[in-house]
Amino acid sequence: MIDYKEAKKYLLPTLLDYGFKERKDKSCKSCLVFSDGSETLLVYRNQGGVYDHYVNKSTSDDYGDAVHFIMKRVLNKTTNLSAEDFCKVEAELSRIAGLGVIKDVINNTSTIQEKQPFDISKYTVERLDLAAVPGACRRFFEQRHIDPGQLAPFKSVIGILVSDRGFKQPLFYWQNMDGNIVGAQYKYIKDNVCQKRFLKNTDRSNSLWMTPIEGSKALFVTEDPLDAIAHSQLFPGARYAYFCTGGTSTKAQREMIHSFSQKFKLPIILGNDNDLAGQLENFKLALHTANIEYAINSKTQRVLLTVNGAEREWGKDEIVAALQAVMKQRPNIILSIPWAKDWNDDLRSSKKSISLRIAENMARVQIETTKSEQRGVIAGKLP
Repeated sequence: MIDYKEAKKYLLPTLLDYGFKERKDKSCKSCLVFSDGSETLLVYRNQGGVYDHYVNKSTSDDYGDAVHFIMKRVLNKTTNLSAEDFCKVEAELSRIAGLGVIKDVINNTSTIQEKQPFDISKYTVERLDLAAVPGACRRFFEQRHIDPGQLAPFKSVIGILVSDRGFKQPLFYWQNMDGNIVGAQYKYIKDNVCQKRFLKNTDRSNSLWMTPIEGSKALFVTEDPLDAIAHSQLFPGARYAYFCTGGTSTKAQREMIHSFSQKFKLPIILGNDNDLAGQLENFKLALHTANIEYAINSKTQRVLLTVNGAEREWGKDEIVAALQAVMKQRPNIILSIPWAKDWNDDLRSSKKSISLRIAENMARVQIETTKSEQRGVIAGKLP
């Protein structure tokens, strides 16, 4: 089956298969123009240089990636899809993938450039000085209810990015398995909303934002560095190494986390968001050796999940129940669920529930006092 996360790379061969041709006289590096004689599509590239999303100039309801393109033309709809609809789209993607044109399209498109290695020396970066945190950075952390004075455990993995105009923003380093910096993500506030951007050529797929492991009692996994920092300030006594995937995890990232767990003989605490996507990430990490494919229906908040060929539709609670069963078989896996949507929301509310504190302490005591037994403990919402 085609992984829906990887389907974006099929956009160009999909357009060609459906009779669209590139208008090289109209195309530029940032936007390719495709036409079939009646419709004109503008195709844009992502930060990695891959042309993965389009906009139809003739209508306002035809845009997206390869999956949306096929949905519109095969099903004539983009929402309220049934399991049968997903199968039709998947079959069409599989057909196009089997044509063998994907590699040729990517290699022969002159506007696509080979990705260069990340080079942090191209940027002006300052060290994080807790005694003199720049005003903009301080306001950023405080807006997220994070105390900048308590960032000492993260000094080695956070810097200050200085723009050409002198603006300073917090910068989070992404490292590969060897500890080399292969990317970075900067954050800022716009319209009272936290924004984040990866620097050019960041290899997020094969790296993690991670804190030093030495002296840690467990590896704590979250989606975003801010959630990791928030968790550390909620539970300052926890001796965890924090690992962040940046959102939807890749197979390489999950393998990295398990490799570190085995190398340092430390349990893994799954601390992703308290929603369907977050618990699905926990599930994928817990069963990292399984062949997992999925398609989320954002409207119904259900996921069509295929595990080693077995397919069924699950909701968040069913995934959590499955994780509980996994932990009984894999005692080095521990589940920690935020009370709100994520740990930053928990920190923002400043209202830790008693059950959350008790459960988190149980997990910590379990790790520190019965490490040889390595029993799984759920830290999160308790009955």
